[in-house]
Amino acid sequence: GLLLYYFRRMIRKVNTMSRYSITVLEIGYGENVPQSFYLGDFADPDVTYPVHPFSMTLLQGEGKNILIDTGIDMDDPVKQQIIAGAGIGHTQTPAKILETVGLKPEDIDAVILTHAHFDHAGALDCYPNATFYLQKREYMGWTEYVSDPRYTSIGLFSLDPEDVKRLHVLHEAGRLELIDGDKKDLFPGISVMAAAFGHTFGQQMVLIETDNMLIIHAGDVANRPENLLGTEAHPYFIPNVKFAAGAPYYTVMDYERLMKWSLGNIDKIIMTHDGSRRERYPGSIGPLGLGIFRIN
Repeated sequence: GLLLYYFRRMIRKVNTMSRYSITVLEIGYGENVPQSFYLGDFADPDVTYPVHPFSMTLLQGEGKNILIDTGIDMDDPVKQQIIAGAGIGHTQTPAKILETVGLKPEDIDAVILTHAHFDHAGALDCYPNATFYLQKREYMGWTEYVSDPRYTSIGLFSLDPEDVKRLHVLHEAGRLELIDGDKKDLFPGISVMAAAFGHTFGQQMVLIETDNMLIIHAGDVANRPENLLGTEAHPYFIPNVKFAAGAPYYTVMDYERLMKWSLGNIDKIIMTHDGSRRERYPGSIGPLGLGIFRIN
């Protein structure tokens, strides 16, 4: 399977292997979030996490600047309202965040969207030169959702219907490529793997080759190491089904894949909302008060 494919490529140490730098950029964060937000009924009611970050990830290599997810357009009044309702603070615009690493939104060549929630696809209009990549199942699922009021409870506050309209505009303009399932080498050394019917209709995970190492961006398939490793009281996979459009079964199947691809090394798995990265990855709190973390 795909694990064997990557293992053979890494063992051969081919000279043509792509090399990417990987930087996780926090875009905002909430504070003192209860463990139940991530673990549901398996949570310890006395445990809270000091930081619940939101982030996008910058890949640089092969002459390209590639983002995984967009950040949030904080100049959009709808996003401002969603952020206020969600209790998220310290948020900054994509332009200000990219400035901390010497880039402008115009410098971004491509954006791989893990899924269409407001904190992952909430700044589609901010990258004028980018081509976007999204799973076809995700696009079709949310298109049906916004057209049928029976589905309103699926989205809760996690989707801005206007972002679905923006995706349609991008698609009509030829700037949105819909991916149907797994795709090896979307870019040299970067592949995407479909994760359907879990957190959303058709999320995708991103596999990145760098210096003979495989790094996996899990999007919101998992939010923290506890989802994959369990807790002392519950030492097994604990799917986070909060705001999920699909079923826990499919999420657990994706957890199995993540652990196989990473060979059980959690540090090789990037999770968008993982506050524990502040202790686990080299990095710093940047000039905006948000974390900047180099993964490799």
